[in-house]
Amino acid sequence: MAASRIFRPLGTTCATGVLPRRLAPSHCSIASTSFRTIHTSVRLGSSSSPLQAVKSNLSEEPHFLTRRLADELRLPLFAASGDQLHLLKDPSHFYQTLKDKIGQAKERIFLASLYIGKEETELIEHLESALRQNPSLQLTILVDALRGTRESAPTPSCASLVSRLQAQFPDRVSIRLYHTPNLKGWLKKVVGKRFNEGWGLQHMKIYGFDNDVVLSGANLSRDYFTNRRDRYLLIEGHEEIADYLHSLVQLVGQFSFKLEAGANKDSAEAKETSPDWKLIWDGGKDSTPALSDQTEMQPYPESGWTEAASSAVEEFTTKWHSRLQVPAVESSEKQADTLLLPLLQMGPLKIRQETRAIPQIIELALDAPPPQGPPPTLALTSGYFSLYEPYKKLLLRAKAAQSAIVKIICAAPEANGFFQSRGVSGWIPEAYTWYEYQFWRALRRSKRLLKQDGRDVGKGGVEIREWKKDGWTYHAKGIWFYPSSAEAATPSMVHVGSSNYGSRSADLDLECTFLISIRSKELSQKFKEEYATLEQDAKDLVDGALFQRPDRKVRRRVRIASRILKGML
Repeated sequence: MAASRIFRPLGTTCATGVLPRRLAPSHCSIASTSFRTIHTSVRLGSSSSPLQAVKSNLSEEPHFLTRRLADELRLPLFAASGDQLHLLKDPSHFYQTLKDKIGQAKERIFLASLYIGKEETELIEHLESALRQNPSLQLTILVDALRGTRESAPTPSCASLVSRLQAQFPDRVSIRLYHTPNLKGWLKKVVGKRFNEGWGLQHMKIYGFDNDVVLSGANLSRDYFTNRRDRYLLIEGHEEIADYLHSLVQLVGQFSFKLEAGANKDSAEAKETSPDWKLIWDGGKDSTPALSDQTEMQPYPESGWTEAASSAVEEFTTKWHSRLQVPAVESSEKQADTLLLPLLQMGPLKIRQETRAIPQIIELALDAPPPQGPPPTLALTSGYFSLYEPYKKLLLRAKAAQSAIVKIICAAPEANGFFQSRGVSGWIPEAYTWYEYQFWRALRRSKRLLKQDGRDVGKGGVEIREWKKDGWTYHAKGIWFYPSSAEAATPSMVHVGSSNYGSRSADLDLECTFLISIRSKELSQKFKEEYATLEQDAKDLVDGALFQRPDRKVRRRVRIASRILKGML
């Protein structure tokens, strides 16, 4: 790609002038590199095998893996102190934190979400107040175009709600709506608004305020602020991470629609209109002022922009990798004890950082030699559990039940956000029951279930439990890696963000997650408590008896539909 589309992080310059158009093949092959092969690069200077020596102290290993992934995939790696990271305990804490941070912001607010609930007038009022009180404050909002415009006028929508911000502060508010390139033309007309989200969405959840950022899987709507269980990580006072995520939101905004308030003027150029707003494709030429150090670029064309966008994201990532030297992490109160590795997954753009990294986390637990003490534990949760096939194969293979305890939490049908929905949407919880049953059956046939046939728990295996709480739905997703399954053990590595670990996250949606390796005892304990809180309401063990219950019967038409639509759920 020509230098005219080079993206430069805020306040930096490119040492070489032109970044490579594509990563070299060697940087894209980590998914096929076994965990054992990776560790041959460790220089231990002893007669024991490298992997055995590494296994002897797994509390140190996650930092090595995080560094290695950053090097192999040419990703930025951020260092932080554990006391900069805070876990928010529940939806109300999440909502209050958002409101507090909006009120405290002086220079920038950047929000990336699937959508903002059409009833969230209080949140919009907080943003309005912050903009009025701080003349230098800039606001950037990135949401999904399909979800954000699903309701047609006169019914309020996300787009109509946020358009009032753009109307009041046109020079300080940038609102962008990403539209998947997978759905267009006659297909979009045939599918209709009720089902069009199956072709891909903007799914990143990034909420930034000056140099503070909240990473989550939660959207900005009422249920996520009240009774929808999720995860929320607040990172405070980290300018580099905030700059990276702010720049990412702006970059995606360049190949997204621009929302302008009012639909009466220049309506001929609008691709979709409403009495309150219109969507315009400007190809990024009217990007927000924070991109002022980006070199002059050719606007993205309205169609056929995916290759150019893919190159831009790769160049963006490579630039940040070059900017950040891999930090030295020491266990000291005065030095960084935590590493954060951002992983982008943008299937339509062929950006696959997450699906190259997640297998290495799984193999960290599954491929290491048998330990002297209790085996390691790998905990995984998803509100929409339908594992991406490569992850599933790793958990089903012979080694899986001999070296690690794998604990999975998924949503019971009653905790699925589509439970008792009208029409075809009401089939979705039933479809996930079918996916869950198929995976459980494969585990049983492969003899990978924890304690199967009376096997000792120390031999490892996979256990699935369902989360259910009266009046609540479940939307949490993440991974926790414990070097040992001993009761006192705490996680040394976690994965946080928007991905549900399914084919949809891998191939259709835009996702942003962070792999975090931890040496801070205090932070590690907090993540342990976070998972324990989820476990408290995951009481139902998934076994044969559960699937024999009348309420778990999956209708034939749902089984057929779930096979056809599996990659979209």
